[in-house]
Amino acid sequence: MVDNCSKDDSVRYIEKHYPEVKIIKSDINNYCHSNNLAINKAKGKHVALINNDIKADKYWLKELVSVMESDRTIGAVGSKILFMDGRIQSVGHDEHPDFYWIDRGFWEKDKRQYDRIREVSSICACAVLYRKECLEDVGWVSLHGLKPRGQVRGMIRQFLALRHSKLG
Repeated sequence: MVDNCSKDDSVRYIEKHYPEVKIIKSDINNYCHSNNLAINKAKGKHVALINNDIKADKYWLKELVSVMESDRTIGAVGSKILFMDGRIQSVGHDEHPDFYWIDRGFWEKDKRQYDRIREVSSICACAVLYRKECLEDVGWVSLHGLKPRGQVRGMIRQFLALRHSKLG
């Protein structure tokens, strides 16, 4: 877990209730920097990144690993992400002209229309599993000192997706 300069009691709560969780303390509140800290410290062959405002299904990680292990060429796996009211936030990104990307399924009612595994151009990084070897081959984006917000952060995801796909 990366503490991104929390000002609440979340770190103390995790330390008390989940002492087995390793906590990496970031010296700056920067989304990309914190992800890079986690990736650099990860020792396994997979790296899961999940934002603190995500409520994951109890089988979330097991299912992502299963998909990734089914095909050695898969470098990243995402999942269906729902808003708290059950509508879809993202099931991946669709590429449009001029480097414009749209979340597939955004705001749709979830009628299980996206329950089938499929390849997409890019995935939402708020709940994702990467093959660590792939990240090392591709490299990741460092924004030394910048504070990415919204579209900049989205562009970074698309940049990584393009680099992943070009490497095979």
